[in-house]
Amino acid sequence: MGIELAKLGSAAFIYCSQTVPGQAEMITKIKSHKAGFRGSRAIQPEILIRDLHTVKLETGFNVFPVIDGENKFLGLITRNDYDIKLHGGLKVSERMIARMGLWWELTSTI
Repeated sequence: MGIELAKLGSAAFIYCSQTVPGQAEMITKIKSHKAGFRGSRAIQPEILIRDLHTVKLETGFNVFPVIDGENKFLGLITRNDYDIKLHGGLKVSERMIARMGLWWELTSTI
């Protein structure tokens, strides 16, 4: 149950009614679980926001890396960066957060 709670973004817990060896076994199972990563879909900066929104609905993803033709990372676009009604006709490049505007890019030069 601890693993399933962690998948949902919650904190795991163990039952205090278990024996000490039982609790240790639960903790071992939780800590040794390899959660893995959910796949992602990179997009090109030239696509329209309305097309991105279609991909979002199909995949369920809310954050997309934006890459160029050589697979160079250009930035990110999230569901918070656009409104489909206002920005549907714009290109992703007009609404994305450029690589240089991302927090880790700014701090990696310090």
